[in-house]
Parts: sequence; C-alpha cells; structure tokens
Amino acid sequence: MGLAGYLVPSQVVIREIERRRQLHVEMVQHVEQLDRHFAQHLDSLELKDLYMHLIIRRGIRYQKEWVAWCDEALEAIEQAVKH
Repeated sequence: MGLAGYLVPSQVVIREIERRRQLHVEMVQHVEQLDRHFAQHLDSLELKDLYMHLIIRRGIRYQKEWVAWCDEALEAIEQAVKH
C-alpha cells in the first residue's frame, strides 16, 4: 500500500485495505469497551481516571479516523478501477 500501490493489482490493495479496516473496527470496539466504565462515571472519576478516560477517547478517535480513511480509500480505488 502507499505510494507503490499502483504497482500491484488493485484487488490486492483493496483486500489489504479491507483487512486493515477490519482490524481498526475491532480496535474501536475494544477501546470503547475499555472506556465504558469511565464514561459511565464521569462525575465521580478521580483525576488519574479522568486522564485515562481522555487518553482512551483519543485512541477511539485515532482508530475511527483509520476506519474513515479506509472507507475513503476503498471508494476512491473502486471508482478509479471502474474507469
């Protein structure tokens, strides 16, 4: 993948992006599960737990951005292959 992606068949690149997308979807689910306790007790968190919640929230956004990029890349590649 990346700058050399055009050197391999599009289907290989698509499968790899789909694989990575699934990994990040699973990671979103895992990290959201980790945060569930903190999110339910925001009003009573100790400062160390609030910081953990904030770090986990950043991780969730990071993973969701990967999923969004994979979706964007898949759509763009599929459109380019059709033409």
